[in-house]
Amino acid sequence: MNYQKGFIALITILSASAIALLISSTILLKSVTEATYSIDEESSAKAWATVNACGEYALYNLASTTNSGGSEWYTFNSAGDGMSLDIGDTEHSCYIYTIVGTTVSTSSPRIIHASSTVNNFTRKLSITAATNTPSVIVSSWSEVADF
Repeated sequence: MNYQKGFIALITILSASAIALLISSTILLKSVTEATYSIDEESSAKAWATVNACGEYALYNLASTTNSGGSEWYTFNSAGDGMSLDIGDTEHSCYIYTIVGTTVSTSSPRIIHASSTVNNFTRKLSITAATNTPSVIVSSWSEVADF
C-alpha cells in the first residue's frame, strides 16, 4: 500500500512537471515569434523610411535643376544609370533609378522610381511629378510591387 502512494505521488509530480514544461515552452516560443515579428516590422519600416527619403532627395534635386535651368541632374551619369544613395549610415541605402520623362518636353511628367532593402525587406516607390511650373508638383506618390 505504501508503494501505491509513492507511485501516485510520482505520477502526479511528473504530470505537473510535464504541464509546467508545456506551458513554459509555449510562452518561450511565443516570445521568440513576437521578437522576430518585431524585428521584421522594424526592418520593413526602415526600408519604407529610407525609400521615402530617396524620393524626397530626387524631388529636391529635380526641383533644383528645373528652377536653375542647369544641367539635367536626373541623368546621373554618362551611361544614364541610376544612383545608389546612403541615408544616415551605410546600413540604410536606396537606389534611385533613372528618372523617366527626362528626354521629352518640360511639360511631360517625370516619373521617379526608387527602392530600398533593409534586412531582406524591399520597399519600392513610384512618384509622378510635373515640372512645367516654377515648382515641382507631385501628382502621385505610392508604394508599388514592381516597376
